[in-house]
Amino acid sequence: ENARLYQRIISQRNFVNDVFNNMLNGVLTTYGNGIVTSINDPARKILELNGKVTGESVYKIFPEYNNLLTEIEKALAESGVYKSYNQKILINGKVKYLNISVSRFEGKFENQVPTVTIIQDQTERKALEDHLHKID
Repeated sequence: ENARLYQRIISQRNFVNDVFNNMLNGVLTTYGNGIVTSINDPARKILELNGKVTGESVYKIFPEYNNLLTEIEKALAESGVYKSYNQKILINGKVKYLNISVSRFEGKFENQVPTVTIIQDQTERKALEDHLHKID
């Protein structure tokens, strides 16, 4: 019985991991202090991140975006939510337009208040819209 329950838990965990890594949107989770607890493959691709990210501070990973991170932190403290649409970001010399949504979880985990960040890359859509406006 225990072996069957253990196998079921492993199967469910693998399913969640598959869903997490095969989403179209990037997902990044952090503790309230900005330490990354997880990141999915789409987020790595959108943000062009290689190497170890979990366990690192978002301020260390994205030092050039301290102002944006401070703005997110302030919004989370005030309302628990931050949303930005078509946020212009420079990543490795390339301009990207991202929809960013950050939410605080209710309750605590390991004495921290976790957050989840959803990132949608709108760069291609923005380029198409700009092109269509030029045609008009």
